[in-house]
Amino acid sequence: MNFINSITSTLSAITPTQYGYGALGLLGLYFGKKYFNGGTVSADLLKSNLSGRIVIVTGASMGGIGYETSRVLHSLGATVILVVRNEQAGKEAREAISKQNGHADRLVVMLMDLTDLESVKKFAQEFKSKFNQLDILINNAGVMACPHSTTKQGIEIQFGCNHLGHFLLTLLLLDMIKKSNGKVINLSSLAANSSVSFVNKYATFAMDTLKGDCKQTMSTHSLYKRSKLANVLFTKKLSRELALDTTTTAQTYSLHPGAVSTNLGRWLGRAVTFILMTIMYPIMWFLLKSAHQGAQTTLHLALSDKSKLKPGSYYSDCHENIGNPCEDSIELQDRLWNNSIEICKKYLE
Repeated sequence: MNFINSITSTLSAITPTQYGYGALGLLGLYFGKKYFNGGTVSADLLKSNLSGRIVIVTGASMGGIGYETSRVLHSLGATVILVVRNEQAGKEAREAISKQNGHADRLVVMLMDLTDLESVKKFAQEFKSKFNQLDILINNAGVMACPHSTTKQGIEIQFGCNHLGHFLLTLLLLDMIKKSNGKVINLSSLAANSSVSFVNKYATFAMDTLKGDCKQTMSTHSLYKRSKLANVLFTKKLSRELALDTTTTAQTYSLHPGAVSTNLGRWLGRAVTFILMTIMYPIMWFLLKSAHQGAQTTLHLALSDKSKLKPGSYYSDCHENIGNPCEDSIELQDRLWNNSIEICKKYLE
């Protein structure tokens, strides 16, 4: 009773002006959070009918952008291929989505390791043996600032996983995408928006800079930025290639999902993670998007009519944006493309 009397006494001492400031503060927090949550898919697009469409989403494990993307597209009628490295993670994602949406028959779990080009080729072959169309390929999976290491083929791990694995996957499935007049959606990052000096020093994409763990030449964060720029450049070059083929209306886009609270930053270190998740949690909650909010631009690109999108462009918060001052460099696009082809040559035969 004394506790209640104390609260009542405290509240009665608050002046109308203080109530007003408190209300303004709450409104500021509300609209601030809405701002950081970013753009959302229009209600009309969320009424789309994707019945009969086949969609591939890499990195579809629970808790991430790929999972939320898969869940929404499946709810609209699509058959979604949940691509994961770990079979158990795939089963959990499939069970969770089917529990919410039903229609488990339209959810297919398939395994692929983007750090092994042999695994990528095996996945493409298996997919083609099961399906005869591909309407949307969402290259979503990735790693960020992981320890210096290499792929199975000796390529720097972040470039190999975030770009090269998806590059090979896209080319192996491009005939199906063209036939379906489909879309390729590449998840990049704001990290791609690097300076010209960074590009000239770290992101020339010369062959010798792509091999080995790059520990002596670049930090893990710089390697992440390079890999995300590669996503944008690949999209630009692929768009140019698609435009040369008059038999298809297939298009490609890249995007920044926003600063999203997922397990992508799991390599930041236990100490850093502890600090962020305890001391700074309220700030992080305010500034970061949820995985569902982070999926909005992907969904916008997947669901929008191609006539309302710009081929090869970079999007964020459901709008076209500028990715990098060097993104329109034909020389840089071509060097990345040609060297990627060279590395993947054996697996493209």
